[in-house]
Parts: sequence; structure tokens; C-alpha cells
Amino acid sequence: MSTPDITNGNTVYNQVCSACHQPTGLGLPGVFPPLDASDWVTGPAGVPIAIILKGLQGPIEVNGVNYNSMMPAANYLTDQQIADVTTYIRQAWSNNAEPVTAETVAQVKEMTSEQLTPWTAEQLQALVAENSSNAPAAQVASAGATHTSTSVIDAGSFNLSKISEPSDSHWYSFGWVIGGLIFTIAVIAFLKKLTH
Repeated sequence: MSTPDITNGNTVYNQVCSACHQPTGLGLPGVFPPLDASDWVTGPAGVPIAIILKGLQGPIEVNGVNYNSMMPAANYLTDQQIADVTTYIRQAWSNNAEPVTAETVAQVKEMTSEQLTPWTAEQLQALVAENSSNAPAAQVASAGATHTSTSVIDAGSFNLSKISEPSDSHWYSFGWVIGGLIFTIAVIAFLKKLTH
């Protein structure tokens, strides 16, 4: 079983995540949600892994604040890099959650392979609710036991049969990408004006 490298996770975070979520993990109020003290990060480990693998779109509530932006997938990262950065965000700042292994990332990747578009908060909440009834198995699996169930969300396993619906049109996702790009350019332009 691999061991996550939190130093490498910090490096990946600074290269891939910190522009939006900030070095402090506090995000940009009203624009990009915080990762510090977020149940989305410190709850079931499969959730942040799934978000990194597939991205996230649409409305989401984090720490009582509503956000509506687009996070692109970072599925170009290796399983080890995803394990490292997930472990980093789960243990940085005020967070104190269990580390994540590359094996868990590989399992989440396999179980979410049919998800073709970025997740919505609603889909992820349904996933957690559907799998929370298997709490004893989740506790065993998260303690490092052999995975015997495909609904152990804490170990990263997902049963997507009820929520994964392939999109008939990729134009909707493409629109989110373009909208996110335009929004990012606008934020950069605004920040440049503030610094000049």
C-alpha cells in the first residue's frame, strides 16, 4: 500500500489548486469555496477524490455560503499525485482528516469511470446518502481492510447505478468550460486592476 507524501501534495496544491482556493485554503469569498474546515474535504475521502477526477459544476453550499462556479477536472494527475494533494487538503490548515492512498484513488477512478461530466453537489450528496447506510463496512475499509463492498464511500468505492447518467450532449459541459474560462479571465483582469 502506498504512503501519501504531504510535501508533494503541497507542491501539487500550489501548482494546480491555490489560484482559486488560495494558499490559505480559504478560497475567494463568493467566487471559489474554501477547503479549510469544509465537510466536502474532511468528510468521506471518496468525495474530494471524485471531484478532482471529474470536476464540479453548479451550485454548492460550503460552510453556509453558496457558490456557483466550475472546477475543472485534474484527471491528468497520477493516482499518487491525487492521493498526495487530497491528503494535503485533508490535513492542512485546521483540517485533520485521514490520509488517502493511491490505491484508494485508483478504486474511485474505476468506480466513477462512467461519470462523463463534472459532478454536481446534488449528485455527490446523493452518493454520500446512498452509501452512508453501509457505515460498519466503511469503518472497516477506511481502517485499511480489504475492500469487499462497492458502496464503501469512505474507502472511495461508489455505486453509481442510481446517479450516473451519461450526457446526451457535451455542449452543456462545453458551455460550463467556456463560462468558467471567461469568468477566470474576468477575475484575473479585476485583480490586475486592483494591483495597479
